[in-house]
Amino acid sequence: MSGGREIISIHLGQAGIQMGSSLWEQYCKEHRIGLDGVRKDKKYKQMEQVKKNSNNQWEAVNPQPKPLTPEDYDPANDANANGYKDMEKPYVSKPAKPPNQNSASNSNLQKESSSQQQQPPQEQQQQPPQQRPQEQKIQDFSDLPKSLQAQIAESAVFFSYNPANDTHCPRALLLDLEPNVIDDVKSSAFGSLFNPSYYVTGPEDAANNYARGHYTIGAEELPKALEVIRKQVEGCEHLQAYLFNMAVGGGTGSGFGGLLAEALTDTYRKKAKISFSIYPAFQISTCVVEPYNALLATHDFIEHNNITVILDNEAGYEMCQKHLLIERPSYFNINRLIGKVTSSITSGLRFTGAQQFMINDMLTNLVPYPRLHFMTCGMGPLLADKAEDVYEINEDNITVKAFRPDHMFTKYWDWEAETDRYMGVSVIFRGNCSPKAANAAVQSLKSSDKVQLVDWCPTGFKISIIERMPSYLGDDGLKPTDKQCVMIGNNTAVVRPFSKNIAYKYDLMYSQRAFVHWYVGEGMEEGEFAEAREDLEMLLMDYNNSNNAENTDRVGGNSDDEEDDGHDEEVQ
Repeated sequence: MSGGREIISIHLGQAGIQMGSSLWEQYCKEHRIGLDGVRKDKKYKQMEQVKKNSNNQWEAVNPQPKPLTPEDYDPANDANANGYKDMEKPYVSKPAKPPNQNSASNSNLQKESSSQQQQPPQEQQQQPPQQRPQEQKIQDFSDLPKSLQAQIAESAVFFSYNPANDTHCPRALLLDLEPNVIDDVKSSAFGSLFNPSYYVTGPEDAANNYARGHYTIGAEELPKALEVIRKQVEGCEHLQAYLFNMAVGGGTGSGFGGLLAEALTDTYRKKAKISFSIYPAFQISTCVVEPYNALLATHDFIEHNNITVILDNEAGYEMCQKHLLIERPSYFNINRLIGKVTSSITSGLRFTGAQQFMINDMLTNLVPYPRLHFMTCGMGPLLADKAEDVYEINEDNITVKAFRPDHMFTKYWDWEAETDRYMGVSVIFRGNCSPKAANAAVQSLKSSDKVQLVDWCPTGFKISIIERMPSYLGDDGLKPTDKQCVMIGNNTAVVRPFSKNIAYKYDLMYSQRAFVHWYVGEGMEEGEFAEAREDLEMLLMDYNNSNNAENTDRVGGNSDDEEDDGHDEEVQ
């Protein structure tokens, strides 16, 4: 029903599950699905023939019985009703009437009575046959109106549809090594939305230790997680990607995230893995050993992830304070914004538009080399719901806003457009956007000095236009608009968050061998620290070399002068 475009979402740790709660609420609102998994437009139920009325809603062609209310109750009807009291009486078969020899139809009546006596009692107590075809018709997906079939097919990218009870279940895995976070999800408003068998919990948390999530406690829960994923894969027509949500500063997201990504690479090698990861910020920190965990997790993601979108809590706080006018933002407000970006990146799979945007398109246009897959994302406009004096919402303005550093989800302290160049950019327009105006806005941005591309990638832009706007949840703090622009790009400026937030802090701590014994005590070898640090340094060199085509042999090869000098030496 989804056309072979399914995505399995994986939420790891407390941060990943909190991100998933906002994300699934966003998906449910866009697809008009309640938090209990039941579609909100349920008027097509118990209707053999339906049509749309003047309010664009489904109604029955034939008149339907009026639903009863407590005011319609009549005690006199209880005397004639066959309730449960009649079941206490013993069953007494009535004697058959003597046959009438003078009637010509007695033979037919005897045949019918004998056939009824031969039937078992269960078949005699079945419901009348005129009610059963209606139930079978509800359970058949092809008998629903075509517009509802299209809506179910759109939601089938993230939801699995059960035609038996007409409900939708998220195709997701929620895992945490401690049971408290999962218990909060079960008792929340959307606890009945998920399948209980898709919850995976451990006996105790990873204690902000990468080694506990990767080697000891996390390794014990890996078979359970793979079994849940296997069941979901079997229910897909053609799985397209895995979507991770986690934070790399903790123990579960960093340790178990890398372990699960490695296992999925071995089992489903050709399926893409996209991660929305919260990386450590420079000034905001949740634990002391964040640099260790982030370094080791990045070492795993370089090899096993296809795309890693870097998110930053510090950037989220500034966006909420500066643009949404929220004095004291919380993780809830940041997760609402992350849900908008994630929804836009996957909107091309679910909704129609002038120019579609698939996962494979994103991989092809954004990843020039397998190792360089760490992305920066931005969104525009960011307007507070209580803002009155706002700028004009058109394609030019929202495109410029999406590329501004203060609209990005990663904090860049010293952004310079001349040196911070893009190797690939994907621009997603949603809402009432004209293809001509969208292409003109991108061309105007390329000709200005606000966006620079590397020398060896002259085109660099992938444009997608989706007609459906992201839904506003009411408590996300955003002002509803009819246009939105989301940018996801592969920029060389990503080396600065890696060097300042991870490498610099790691070098200070590891020079004193601080906290290393906690990792070694969980079965991790100390040599993995040096290996991960060397791998990160090679990644930073690759990004720096890609900014200048002359400094790498991957693009262009040797220069003409070097070839001439070598030829002259051979002649001499």
